[in-house]
Amino acid sequence: MIPKFDVYHTELHSSYIYFEKYRLFLQSQRFSGYVQLENGQKQYLFFLKEGKDVGYLKIVDHKLKLFDLSEIELILKNSFSVSSYRSPHQIVDFFARCHATQLILDNLFFDSVEFDKFFNQIESKKITGFLQASKSGEPERYIYLYSGKIFGYMNIKGKDGLFEKNLDKNQIQVALKNSTVKVYSIPPSSDIAKRRSTSDSDSGNNQLDNIKTTHNQNITDKSNNDENRLSIIECYEKIFQLLEKNTESVEFTSIWRMCALELSNKYIFLNPFAGEFNYDNSKIDLWEKIDLKIATNALDELINAIAKKANLPKDGIKAIKDNYLTILAAYEIRS
Repeated sequence: MIPKFDVYHTELHSSYIYFEKYRLFLQSQRFSGYVQLENGQKQYLFFLKEGKDVGYLKIVDHKLKLFDLSEIELILKNSFSVSSYRSPHQIVDFFARCHATQLILDNLFFDSVEFDKFFNQIESKKITGFLQASKSGEPERYIYLYSGKIFGYMNIKGKDGLFEKNLDKNQIQVALKNSTVKVYSIPPSSDIAKRRSTSDSDSGNNQLDNIKTTHNQNITDKSNNDENRLSIIECYEKIFQLLEKNTESVEFTSIWRMCALELSNKYIFLNPFAGEFNYDNSKIDLWEKIDLKIATNALDELINAIAKKANLPKDGIKAIKDNYLTILAAYEIRS
């Protein structure tokens, strides 16, 4: 369900292209869109926004899934073709997150539903996601939605696989006639955090006496924990800034996201799509509900992975950590 946007390059064969250099070229061009690497029945998609990597997806059995970049090493050993499609950078994030969609409406038959009323409900619920329409003997049609508004289509005009826009409702209604419809929603990236926050707040509802007796201690613990958190973030922000200073800015974003994704099997919150950790404009954004010891160890492994992948010396990292030895030692981190 990922459409083809404006073709930038198409079906470049691996005999004539070095893939990693091609990615670096697109980054230097501040390319927005996606690169499709195809090998037989397998497809791998690399999404870039203004030259920065924002997602890596693969298509397996017509379904989108995240993939580990280590898989690419196996693909690159065989022959493959590369195509790239350019799109407005605002659209890239939407399609890079389509693997996370949740089915919210199934087996709706469009002839039995009032067309205008249906789309009014979509708009009132501010659904972000897509509508998939199936009709016997025809390619599946897609309508892409952002906050309830339609911003694009695929296969509505009959141009197979191309991204379309600016259609009136009559054209859409004709195309969807006699179709069975499914609607998928993309949850906000902060949903996981909200669910965890809710479960945390429910855990102590029936412990009022215990809360009263430990109230002063809790305030002290929280204050200490907040101070520790700020110090640790400050430490690793300085290290991130050091690493970024010694790397091309566009390349650094790609490297840290790649390393974070590789570590996300061990530290889920590092997944760049989880919305719980980010580094942007020289600042670390870390969800406050993450256990501080886990967060500290994850950040430490991440900066070491970045330094190794970027082939940067660790002398500067050690110098920064030496200024935070006391706080880091409390979380079993050595310089």
